[in-house]
Amino acid sequence: MILLLPRCVSFALVLVTLGQVAAPSARAAEPEPSGAGKSAQPEPAGTAAARTVVVTENNTAGSSETPVERIRSGEEFYFKVKWGPLGTAGDVAVSAQDEVLEGLPQTRIKVVTASRGLVRTLYAFDGEAESVIDPRDGRLLMAKATTRSRKQNTSMTLFFDYAANEADYTDNVRPERSTHIPLPDGQPMEFITALIQARGWNPQPGDTRVINVIFDNHIYPLTLHAMGYEKIATATAGEQEALLVIPKMETNPRGIFKRGGSIRVWLARDEQRLPVRFEVKVAVGTAVGLLTRYRPPDEPAGTGTKADEPAETSREPEKAADNRQADG
Repeated sequence: MILLLPRCVSFALVLVTLGQVAAPSARAAEPEPSGAGKSAQPEPAGTAAARTVVVTENNTAGSSETPVERIRSGEEFYFKVKWGPLGTAGDVAVSAQDEVLEGLPQTRIKVVTASRGLVRTLYAFDGEAESVIDPRDGRLLMAKATTRSRKQNTSMTLFFDYAANEADYTDNVRPERSTHIPLPDGQPMEFITALIQARGWNPQPGDTRVINVIFDNHIYPLTLHAMGYEKIATATAGEQEALLVIPKMETNPRGIFKRGGSIRVWLARDEQRLPVRFEVKVAVGTAVGLLTRYRPPDEPAGTGTKADEPAETSREPEKAADNRQADG
């Protein structure tokens, strides 16, 4: 059992990095998705296929809604991931920064994850994810992610073409899996920022919000349920009142949801509604992520609320080619 615990923590880190809803150990048992393949340059041999989840907020076609509120430029979130008997098991850093590429504004969001402590000794894991959004309308333009462990590496890239209403998915490890994914109405969003964005929804107990999850070239509905307020242990304020939000796959459950697992997120009951805690539960136990430091968009780097410094993050993701896709 103790050998399974690091994989539980690593799965939590994979979930944050790639937004997956299927555990890495279960991938081989799931059928390959259908779809036309396309050529891509493979990475070094001996690596496994990348899988990703992107979510889209369920909007009405043709509606004139305000842009989806993403992580704002300058914001930083640092989470420490813990596992009961092992203590600190990993860390997660999420940040956003406005920039200009070829005269066009964009916001780059980065997620860096790594296993730590005894878990890293037993099961080393590093993950890097990057996405680029158009700050003028909040649309996701590009997403990429890589993970590295002793037994498995993954690499994927998504470019979004709103004129063609599809996403160009490239598996850089198994190019035969590369394909074009039809997009539903709404704005695509990667999983971790979708959960953080729940604060912009300003949910109240009993509220629900349906989002669409693109998983393995398919789209599945995921419902966010605002359950109620609870007093929970946090890293920065001791016990704190927070709203519990539970994502559920209520139709044709897949991956972690099919296997009885669950994901829970708590949003602080204050004006900021920060995600102060999250939990990923699988068969062998629960990994807990605590927000240890937050920097708001209007504060200089190195400041902000903190309980303790996060462990050193892994290497900075390599810059992606961010040619903007045609507007729809």
